[in-house]
Amino acid sequence: MAAIVANTGSNNWNTAGAWVGGIQPTAADDVTIPASAVVTIPTATIVLARSVTVAALGTLAFASTTAELDIGDGTAGSGNVAFSNAGTITLTGIGIILFKSTSTNVQTITSGGATLPNITINGVGSKYQLADAMTIGTTTILTLTTGQLDTNGKSCSWGSLISTNSNVRTLTLGASTITLTGLGTVWNIFATNLTLNANTSTLAAASSTCSFIFGTGTTYNNITLTNAGTATLNSVFTCANLTRTTTAVKTDSLQIGNNFTVTGTLTLNSNSVINRLRVNASTPNSNVTITANALVCTNVIEFEDITGAGTATWTTAASGATYFGDIGGNSGITMTTSATQTATGTASFTWSTHGWTSRVPLPQDDVVVNNAFVAGRTITIDMPRIGKNVDFSGMTGTPAISYSAFTVCGNLTFTSAMTISGSGNTITLNGKGNYTFTTAGALNMGSSCNVFVRGGAGLTYTQVGNLTIGGTISFDTGNYTVGANNITAGTWRTTIQTQARTIDYGSGTITLNGTGTVWNDNSSNVTRTVNTSTVVINDTSVTAKSLIGNNVITFYNLSITGSGTGAVQMNSSTIIANTLTIGAPKTFTLTAGTTTAFTALSATGSAGNLITINSTSAGTAGTFSCSAGVVSCNWLSLQDNAAIGGAPFYAGANSTNVSGNSGWVFTAPVTATGTGLLALGVG
Repeated sequence: MAAIVANTGSNNWNTAGAWVGGIQPTAADDVTIPASAVVTIPTATIVLARSVTVAALGTLAFASTTAELDIGDGTAGSGNVAFSNAGTITLTGIGIILFKSTSTNVQTITSGGATLPNITINGVGSKYQLADAMTIGTTTILTLTTGQLDTNGKSCSWGSLISTNSNVRTLTLGASTITLTGLGTVWNIFATNLTLNANTSTLAAASSTCSFIFGTGTTYNNITLTNAGTATLNSVFTCANLTRTTTAVKTDSLQIGNNFTVTGTLTLNSNSVINRLRVNASTPNSNVTITANALVCTNVIEFEDITGAGTATWTTAASGATYFGDIGGNSGITMTTSATQTATGTASFTWSTHGWTSRVPLPQDDVVVNNAFVAGRTITIDMPRIGKNVDFSGMTGTPAISYSAFTVCGNLTFTSAMTISGSGNTITLNGKGNYTFTTAGALNMGSSCNVFVRGGAGLTYTQVGNLTIGGTISFDTGNYTVGANNITAGTWRTTIQTQARTIDYGSGTITLNGTGTVWNDNSSNVTRTVNTSTVVINDTSVTAKSLIGNNVITFYNLSITGSGTGAVQMNSSTIIANTLTIGAPKTFTLTAGTTTAFTALSATGSAGNLITINSTSAGTAGTFSCSAGVVSCNWLSLQDNAAIGGAPFYAGANSTNVSGNSGWVFTAPVTATGTGLLALGVG
């Protein structure tokens, strides 16, 4: 081992000229970067040292994300120092320091006020201790793979921490405050073979939406969450105290993935009576339990799918809250008594500041808007949850409804005397009971409005009237019945949640005008009752559309129409109980190896306006199946399609047999009889 000193001036670490004597450091050497020396670790380079000291006015630079400094061998660094900085650390695209000593001596890490790159502790038997505060950037990660890290009561600011293995390792937090500044999962621990010493520490999140995976069975001291957006807590864990404080917005939340216990005080602070804190289970309709010794709240706390337990008194009076909002699915919490809130006046108003009967509606409050508006008025809905049974049917004067997103917790009743504006907005039906969604017939809720159905498990929303939206209708939880009504939307989706639910398509027409995946039904836990409905894929552009199911898609009637040439691809096998209609000049593509079965096929193009039927893979057929009657078509371009099932398939005299087809006769039918025949002209 040797003491290696950098030359003054600017040099790359992996060049001999960077070092006094022209000798590059090895893993056994203690490295010093003195004043006036700038040593850069190049891109895609791993350099070695036993310890590194950056002196005052010295600079250690990381050229990119792939610049790596590996520190440590089988012995401790000089003076038990692993890394000591009194100079400057320059990060271009970040980089990494890997501490990998296998010495059992306690070795120190001194940041010297600099922001460090990604840090990894990965030395079997190693023991590292912070000598001062450690800061790594918002996008950087501290990874504990094996060995011991003791924060030694020093304040730390880390983007995130990861320790997701089963190696023997120890994390000691002492009296440190660990502030996590990243996004996404900022604390991710597997508890197996981990010794976690929380001591009197505090974990804090103060940036934006983030989540914690604490590790099953782990114990922490204080957890303080002041971040904007959602803070998600996962794993069954215990802590001494937990505080969630919202910012000055209306959408902050505390989302709970598993039961947890607070042995001291659970503090829930909302910013105001309108900037409310939502406390909810991560999975809708899946109740989680918070066990707390004491509960302190401010302003309005809204709960969903939460059981309040422990010696804490879950009431507004005992906790200090103004109101408890009941989104539904709760127990063990004494909610504020519901009260009907009625809007007043003839002028425009904003939901959060309007003069309601007694308060801005809570999720359990019924809401009545029956104002006689004068012309040109607007209702601005700026609360994320606007009430339980919300009824606009009695109002007059055709006011505009302006909103970004809102949720109702029961019935939603619109009226034709309203105009709903906006693009990309979302209405969520979140009632945990049997409710109705009354659309007032020809209601058009914005050019790309979405409707999300998130009802209670086994409970049903029933549509009353036709629904026209430009965005997605998404069936996430609970049941939905279309009835004898129509739906016009951009796309149809069932894939967000995995809970059991039933969708009754009714007897009307479901028209989808979007592009891309317009029918995304790849969920295994959905019961689909197609009745006598017709699903129409009606986009007129040249952009491709696709339909995805969970092994098999089921329809009663499926109609591929619209003047555009954009291909429509069936990504799953399909059962069509009645008729498949394909209009010209559509391209209808079957995924190779899948089967689309139907009772009748209507597919007739015209001269210069052919219908193309093909497969996703040239030379590998998709299959049409029809068991009875006669399939009669014309003006087709057929490629890689196998016709089976027992019924004769006539492509028509004007159709083109490109290649790879079987079971088709390229003439008109000999006869025009049969129970499965949809009679078509042959041009």
